Amino acid sequence: MRSLRVPKFRYELWALLLPLLAVLAYGYNLTAWRLDDDERTYLYGAWRISLGEVIYRDFLTCVLPPFQYMAALLIRLFGAALFRIRAFSVGLTLLSAALLYTLARRHYNGRVALIAMLLYLTYPHIYHVGRLCRPETYMMPLLIAGLLFLLEWDTRKRWPWLVASGAVLGFATVTRLFAALGALGCGLFLLAQLLGDWERRGRWWRAALIFAVSYLLVCGVAALILYHLTPQVVDAVLLHHLRPGSHRTWQRILTKGVSFFYGYTRAYPALTLGALVWAVLQYRHEVQARIWSWQLAAGLVYLFVSRDLAHRYLLYLLPALVMLLAEGADDLLQRRWLALFSLAVISLAVGPALREDWMMARMRDSDTKAIVEYIQLHTEPEEYLLSDYPGPNFLAQRPSTPLGAAVSGVSTRTGEVTGHMLVEELDRYPVKLVALDISGYSHHTKLMPDFDWFLGQLEERFLRLDELQ
Repeated sequence: MRSLRVPKFRYELWALLLPLLAVLAYGYNLTAWRLDDDERTYLYGAWRISLGEVIYRDFLTCVLPPFQYMAALLIRLFGAALFRIRAFSVGLTLLSAALLYTLARRHYNGRVALIAMLLYLTYPHIYHVGRLCRPETYMMPLLIAGLLFLLEWDTRKRWPWLVASGAVLGFATVTRLFAALGALGCGLFLLAQLLGDWERRGRWWRAALIFAVSYLLVCGVAALILYHLTPQVVDAVLLHHLRPGSHRTWQRILTKGVSFFYGYTRAYPALTLGALVWAVLQYRHEVQARIWSWQLAAGLVYLFVSRDLAHRYLLYLLPALVMLLAEGADDLLQRRWLALFSLAVISLAVGPALREDWMMARMRDSDTKAIVEYIQLHTEPEEYLLSDYPGPNFLAQRPSTPLGAAVSGVSTRTGEVTGHMLVEELDRYPVKLVALDISGYSHHTKLMPDFDWFLGQLEERFLRLDELQ
């Protein structure tokens, strides 16, 4: 059967052109939308750290410190301008794509590398978080580098690559906990190889042990340092994420998990189903396919997580999904009568993603600037602002109370932040202005069980100034 041959230079040319197009796409309207809920919390924390405050002591947050301190260093070096902070995130996203391309180019070929990079850069969640200051953006280069080092070890059979893989994935985990599932997938792969290749079990035992020790050493040292600095890290991060939904029965948790995966597959059918089919077909024939397959298997942990789940929690899976689909598409491209089918699959994965990306790129808000100017008009830089969202605090450069910095749907719903706690802070800090979201879409302080009492306390202590859009 004849193969479809495309000159090599075309793939290399597109490999250079695609990142240039990505710079334009990711930079378009970069700061037009400033209402990302989580990013605003992260930006406020990074800004306060850059001024010398200590995380968990001077303000509460639900993220791990390494990311916050990296973002704080960025602010310290280049200022608190939103464009510069987000431009750095775009740079990290392009670095992730470059690492993915390197991985595919070294262990597959140029066509697979180009397809994988295209799928990665157009994936909606990458386009969304890759333009924001979020820990996922800082996690992805580390995660992909860890997978690249694992493949290098499997090819070269040199242990330093395996040590580097475990260590880098450990750094990824202390940046964003979701990366732990990527490390779990690597560990499952090594154990599966041990069971399937019993004659060389000594080699696989050593590999699993070296990987686990290097990974756990980095995570353990980081955990000890964090706990020594502030024991509140356990409650502020781990319990914050694990406490929601803890009242649910196992049946409801499993049902929720199945619904989560079904919804993800419906949202990205070509990517998920294409990757799953190729993983099944190639599992017995390719070591790389086994590595990616066990990455997918690690995601089954979400079947047992009690809290509500969002599709972005599977972002760690993206390298495995795009690599599997890219390899399968490349294989079909080499078969004359299946080439059009391969192009159709790629189009079905990329086309809807580009449409969703375009919708996000066009999002803009016209109210934030007026709110920030209003805050600055009625407060001095040293006076405190208590708000449902820490974003206005960051944009207006006004400090919040420690608990006010952690107001979120989860913290108010689980009792981490209550109206009584916030009123106590009103007595201890020079709060000049309070900004509450009273719209029908509000999902922060209005979720506090004692919100009505809290609102009454505000009416006694403050004069109602205005209502803004």
